[in-house]
Amino acid sequence: MEGSQGAKLPHFLLLPYPIQGHITPMVKLAHKLLRHGSRVTFLTTEFAHSRMKKAASGRDHTHHRNFRILSVSDGLPAQHERKDEIEVGQSFSRAMPAHLHAFLSSSSSNNKVINQEEIISCVVADSVMLWAVEISKRFGIKTAVLFVSSPGNLSMVLQIPKLIQAGIIDPENGSPRKAEEMEISPNLPKLRSRDYTWNIPGDDELMKKMVFYAMTLVNRSLRAADWVLCNWFSQLDPSAHALLPGPTTLLPVGPLLMLSGETSQGGNLWAEDSTCLSWLDAHPPGSVVYVAFGSTTKFNRAQAQELAMGLELLARPFLWVVRPGLIEDDNDGGGFMNSKMGKVVGWAPQERVLDHPSVACFLTHSGWNSVVEGIGFGVPLLCLPYRGDHFYIRTCVCEGWKVGMELNPDDGGIVTRDEVKRKVEDLLRDDEIKASALMWKELAQASATEGGLSDQILADFVCKMTTV
Repeated sequence: MEGSQGAKLPHFLLLPYPIQGHITPMVKLAHKLLRHGSRVTFLTTEFAHSRMKKAASGRDHTHHRNFRILSVSDGLPAQHERKDEIEVGQSFSRAMPAHLHAFLSSSSSNNKVINQEEIISCVVADSVMLWAVEISKRFGIKTAVLFVSSPGNLSMVLQIPKLIQAGIIDPENGSPRKAEEMEISPNLPKLRSRDYTWNIPGDDELMKKMVFYAMTLVNRSLRAADWVLCNWFSQLDPSAHALLPGPTTLLPVGPLLMLSGETSQGGNLWAEDSTCLSWLDAHPPGSVVYVAFGSTTKFNRAQAQELAMGLELLARPFLWVVRPGLIEDDNDGGGFMNSKMGKVVGWAPQERVLDHPSVACFLTHSGWNSVVEGIGFGVPLLCLPYRGDHFYIRTCVCEGWKVGMELNPDDGGIVTRDEVKRKVEDLLRDDEIKASALMWKELAQASATEGGLSDQILADFVCKMTTV
């Protein structure tokens, strides 16, 4: 866009919520924007940026003269362990608005002493950051939010007022008042109370209330922004564009995948163990069960042992990502999972794993990044949701898009080894799911590749910045 006419590049300020599942799609979006001729400033916390650099072993993953990462304090001391999600989230929400205001003040179009390239064309904030939309609008800057979950969960969040008005949920904490199903999209399964995004395992009522409140803020930010960018492709829910009547425009720009020939884009908070790729090379096509539960899932030791024993009973190779903190009270680093059939790593280059021909299926927590990557690479999914948006994503995977199955716990809440073995074997025998997975892969990659529908939507979005 710069080049022969010397036009000023659009300049995007990207603001991710500082946890892995939100940083990952924002980093991918940054690289897509760069590819379409933009400047990108990525504003994150000092703690998250430090972990990203450590995970990359000091290597600079920006690799682009028009991409820079800036970091600011999240309001907590540097030595703070940041293990309490509520405390971290509250501190971040208190500290960041002032940082954003200061940054936009210094890069305002009214500031005649700065380089014109520093002026922000559009702020792209995580959808949980209503305050970022409001502050940006005060400066007269265009705003977009990145919605990091699925189309069904977007529908659910936008219809919270209807759920309250119909008396289906409690307005204070979202708890179900009626066991009613509700159609939230003509293309997706009906919403049941078990699928609410604000579901939290156990009896943590404070966390449930806080997550429900956060979803009401997301509802408002989705309606307040000029654009909503979504990490999916339109065929997953063709009616999603009608969810936001009025001035806000919904733009499906996904799946945000690292396609063939692209290199790692960074953004990890844990170092990738690439030895798993050579391990996969040594196994036949369609033979390996890939197991990964994202960045926040936690299992007690009994559940982790059942999963491990279920994988052993399969008598087939498996690759299991066991990040620090996955297993509660784990003092031996998951040593009970030592196996001749399996390989355990702390963090994996997931897209390269899913794109590997030896991978047969993906046992997942049903987080949206993992599911959309599984769909994008045509890998059948076995769902074990943990919390939040995982539940309705699981329902859409199994009942809507028909690309997977779910694991069911017993009466004691444990997914047993026999259930793991049985469901993996059922999944690998199901030719309809395999065919459906391949169909969705073709649609996903056709949309994400250069010139595809999602790619063109993002290109048009960037072009609009030259006229606003």
